[in-house]
This record gives sequence, structure tokens and C-alpha cells, in this order.
Amino acid sequence: MEAGRSKRLSPEMIETIFALYHKSMLYTAYEYVKDKDRSEDIVQEVFERLAKYKLDIDNPYSVKTRCLMKVMVRNVALTCLDKENRMVTTPFLEENANRDEYVDPERLYLEKSDYQRIMDYIEN
Repeated sequence: MEAGRSKRLSPEMIETIFALYHKSMLYTAYEYVKDKDRSEDIVQEVFERLAKYKLDIDNPYSVKTRCLMKVMVRNVALTCLDKENRMVTTPFLEENANRDEYVDPERLYLEKSDYQRIMDYIEN
């Protein structure tokens, strides 16, 4: 392959990389997300990216390839965690949507004083 020229990886190259690194990639992903299923999803995403993008990988046995796989797993795991942390879910309850949260102190005082007047009248 010419220097500086990337190409899509062949299926055989991807299979070789999978055979060599998938266990260590799962371990690396698990270190970030602490969940086996999500770790598998992360590794799957990395291999989908390997098939999709043009990469400069000549030798699947090289240290460069091993490091690239580790970096790709780390990046996908961190992206996964970032997306998860940004998703704030609060349940929407219809009964809370119409409720007035603000209580006017004057109104509250008048209601209490009216209540007290009524109770005094009833007792006497």
C-alpha cells in the first residue's frame, strides 16, 4: 500500500483483527461501562466503523493496530457514557402540569383567618 493512502479494510483483515483483539477490546470496554452487554455493543460499533471507514492498517499484528483498537474502544465507550449522562429523564405527570406551584402568602393568611373566623363562630 502506498504511504499515506488509506483504503477500506478487507473482510479477511477485519476477521483477523477480530480474532486477535476482540477479547481485549471487550475487557477495555467493560472497564469503562461496567456492563457486559454494553461492552459487546461498543466492540460491535468499533468493528462497524472498521468496515465503514478508510483506515491505514497494513499489519493487523502490529502494535499500531493494537493501540488503534484500544483507542477506538475508549472513544466509543466515552461517547456512550456521555450520551447516557446527557439523557435526563423526568416523568411527566399530567396532574402536576396543571397544579399551581406558587402559593401567595397573603391568600394563605386570608384563608387561615377566614377558617379561624368560621371555627370561632361555630364554637360560640
